[in-house]
Amino acid sequence: MRKRFELSPVLGSLAISEVIIPIKSRDELPPVLLALQTIFVSEQYHQKMFSIVEPVILRDKKQTGREGMSIWEVIVLSVIRLTLNTN
Repeated sequence: MRKRFELSPVLGSLAISEVIIPIKSRDELPPVLLALQTIFVSEQYHQKMFSIVEPVILRDKKQTGREGMSIWEVIVLSVIRLTLNTN
């Protein structure tokens, strides 16, 4: 069963809202990371994104079983994969 994200952070980890993303970079990844950070921190964007993505990921899945990646991790990894055009 997938959770939206882990509610209790791991000891010693940095909160997503506290991560400093370098803005002065010609790479295409920092703007995407900044957008993901904004989505995670903003309650309005956060709820809207999960209301769209969560039903698609959980479709035809049982609510039992072992835990996998959280839905937030799936979203971040898929967005970064598409941004960097990797497979």
